Amino acid sequence: MSHPYNSVYDPNVVEVKSKFESEFRRLNVNRTKMTHYEDFQSLVKECHRLPIQMTVTISYTDPRNGDLLPINNDDNLQRAFTTAMPLLKLFIYREQGRCKICSFKTLMPVEQPT
Repeated sequence: MSHPYNSVYDPNVVEVKSKFESEFRRLNVNRTKMTHYEDFQSLVKECHRLPIQMTVTISYTDPRNGDLLPINNDDNLQRAFTTAMPLLKLFIYREQGRCKICSFKTLMPVEQPT
């Protein structure tokens, strides 16, 4: 009997599990085609059905030490893809005004550029 998902392993595809508030989504991303942070952010917003103009912060859990690290540019995006073993766990936070609202309902001040 064959597996119902006759899929072939592709080392360039990263499985992503994304959490926004109490909602989880899963998607697959080809790390060789998704090279720009802005495109990735748009994909995540679309996946969660968020308005494109909504300001969000995207973070991921580093599987080596459990640290929560930001994805806010192309380099951080590629680093997150590299550390995915085999899953990339994302946390999406909505930013409102000068505070970032986290999924655990606390407010964290957002650093202002100088």
